Parts: sequence; structure tokens; C-alpha cells
Amino acid sequence: MDAAVLLKIIDQIKTARVMCIGDIMLDYFVDGLVERISPEAPVPIFKKIHATHGLGGAANVLHNLATLGISCGLASVIGSDEEGNRLRELLSELNLVSLSLISENNRPTTLKTRYVVGSQQLLRVDREVSFPLTPSSVKILLAAIEDQLVHYDVVVLSDYNKGLFAQGVERAILDIILKHHKPVLIDPKGTDFSRYKGATILTPNHKELALAMGMPTGSNAEVVEAAKVLIEQYAIQAVLVTRGAQGMTLVDNRGTIEHIAAEVREVFDVSGAGDTVMAIFAAAYASGASFKHAAQLANIAAGLVVGKVGTATLRLEEIISAIHMHNFKDSEVKMATSERALEII
Repeated sequence: MDAAVLLKIIDQIKTARVMCIGDIMLDYFVDGLVERISPEAPVPIFKKIHATHGLGGAANVLHNLATLGISCGLASVIGSDEEGNRLRELLSELNLVSLSLISENNRPTTLKTRYVVGSQQLLRVDREVSFPLTPSSVKILLAAIEDQLVHYDVVVLSDYNKGLFAQGVERAILDIILKHHKPVLIDPKGTDFSRYKGATILTPNHKELALAMGMPTGSNAEVVEAAKVLIEQYAIQAVLVTRGAQGMTLVDNRGTIEHIAAEVREVFDVSGAGDTVMAIFAAAYASGASFKHAAQLANIAAGLVVGKVGTATLRLEEIISAIHMHNFKDSEVKMATSERALEII
């Protein structure tokens, strides 16, 4: 890790301007206790103590960016319901450059409810649909994206298979972005990566890459080979493969191959970790970082965020401390601002 280069990127990162497009959802965390088993069935009795709402999906990428003080905006779709209104309220607190939320009467806002005991999830309940947008919504969405692109340096597409990108909409969005010569970073879903042709970078996990390319991804060499085929077939500039405990692998169209080891720390919750990786990578790249150094920063951020409970975000001070000390536990407990101290408490 080149600490001097990464710290220089951090100094410039607030100059980044990032637009997020994708499926958004409302996260609902219910904290409680389990002290006994039900006499009615062999299931734990959950005693609710506290509950909070949070931003999920593409909105969590946005939340990560806003927490870092980066200029950002969002285009997405929600339902005309209470959960959609709550999402609007949470997003209004982020001081965004632009916000385009399309409401559809027949679409429930995606809601993910997690029941948490201590630092562990006990149960997750999802309410969602994945049908396509209406033609009128597609027209409004594409017009909003084309109108807002001028304000941004990089665009992030976050596909969670909730319908926003269905039936060719993703390709239409990508064509608009490429027409305006904006770099586009995509968190892909599904097995047909041909729809991402021409994208700047894809960030699949190793299982998604294996399924999409029909190739094994168990070893370093296999991951690299699958990424190279993806780059060649679909004119992708770079692929960042997230590999869990094995870290990340970066492969680009210039022959760069970088295996980045995962930072070892206790994992409490991986919820939203991929969103944090995408946010940090996009912000670093938008501020002038190379693929390699953007990936190194994203890896540091991933190591930090999995040590938090829920779809958490990071502050620049945490990343700076981690770079300086290269020891996540020490950097987190020895020094903190008052805001970070309250978060830890």
C-alpha cells in the first residue's frame, strides 16, 4: 500500500462529483433481545427494544458519498407509499446536488427488515417486487438522467434486480452516459454481462463473475482469466472482483493485474459493504486516482465497514487513520472525533 499516494487522493476526494442511478430501498433495523424459546414452537422469542430506518441499495452508495462530503445525486424509482415518503425524508437530509425520484402507484417501495440481537442478524424479511417500470416512467427517468449528467464526473449504476433496469432500460441509460463521455461504474447482476458493453468498470463478486462467464473463479489465476475474457468480449476497461476473505482482484485492459489482500479484522456485518466499495472507488476515480489506487482505497473501506453493524458509512478520518496506522482496530479505538465517538457508543 502506497500510503503517500492514497493520502494525496484523500486530499482531493471532495472534488469528486458522482451520480448514482439504480434500485433503492428502505432498510429497517429492529434491535432486541432473545432470552428464551417460545413454548408454542421451537423458535426464539424476540423482544423489540429499538428500531431505526436507513438507506439501502443505490441510496446507500449515495449515503456513503454524502458522508464523505462528496457532491452527488440520485435518479431512481419508489412506490407511492409510506416507505417511499420515508426514503424521500432521509434523502432530503443529504444535501444532494440533484434528486430525481419517480413514484409509481402500483409499485411498493422495497423494504428490508432486519431483526438484530447484539451484533448479529437473527432474521431478514423482504418486501419487494421486480417488475419493469412503466413506459412513462422510463421516459421521465431517461430525460432526468440526460439533463443531470452535466453536473457529474462519474456515474454509478447499482443494479439490485428490483426492476429499474429491466427490459433494456439499463442499456438505454448506459448509451446516454457513454454519449456524454462519462465514465460509468457498474455493480452488475444476473448472468448476461453483454448489456454492460462499453462500461468503464464492473465490480462483480467472484461467484457472479463465474456464473456470467461460465468459468471457474476459485484461484487467483482463474479469476484473472475470467476477468480478461469479460474485458475482451464486452469492451470493459477494468474489472474489480470482490472475493470476500480473499480480498479483491483488479484486472484492466492495459494488462494490470493486482491482487489486494483483505484487511484482517473482526467481521460484524457485511450488509452494504459492496455499496461502500463502489462509493469509495467511484469517488477516488472521479478525483483522479488510477484503477489500482482506487481499488486499494475501496479495500481499506471494506475492511472498516464490515466491523460496523447495519448498512454503515465511513468518515474520511477513519480511512486516513487506517492508512496511517495500517491497523484497523488500533485506528478505530485510539483516536476519534466526538461524532465518531458517539457512533462507537
